[in-house]
Amino acid sequence: MVDYDQLPAELRSWLMHAALPWSPRSVLKSWQKSLQANNGNAEAAKQNLTHIERKILKRDKFHIPIEDP
Repeated sequence: MVDYDQLPAELRSWLMHAALPWSPRSVLKSWQKSLQANNGNAEAAKQNLTHIERKILKRDKFHIPIEDP
């Protein structure tokens, strides 16, 4: 939990609404790349993280095994 507490406040705010259970390390790496790609614009970086998350969810929905009852 300490690792999450050390994340930037704007990133922690985004994580509260994230659909995936991001690790602190991976979300920080993606956040830093998104910030750099968006010239430090935090709102654009958050939108980019949401886009990344949606791509992962769309891709993974075809790989989720469905158990027979």
